[in-house]
Amino acid sequence: MNQQVINPKVKVIDSLWTFTVAVAFAGPFALPLLWRNPRFSLRTKIISSILVIALTLAILWIFEVVVKDSYQKFQDLKEMQNQMQNSPQSADPQ
Repeated sequence: MNQQVINPKVKVIDSLWTFTVAVAFAGPFALPLLWRNPRFSLRTKIISSILVIALTLAILWIFEVVVKDSYQKFQDLKEMQNQMQNSPQSADPQ
């Protein structure tokens, strides 16, 4: 008899691509997709969860550094503008 091996179709919600796209757009809010997926082992779920959380924390830290730097530059520009407005201007700039 000729037996065919039937591969069960993977649901879209259980695919690796869905999880990857969800992590890219939603960060740690995509972790429930990982944990409900029966295809991944417990070890894979734990390691992936740690990586997603670490990546999220790194992105938040980078965001904080950029915002603080931008705020400091804005304050410096504001101070320069105030100094320029308050400095005596000569009537005949030659």
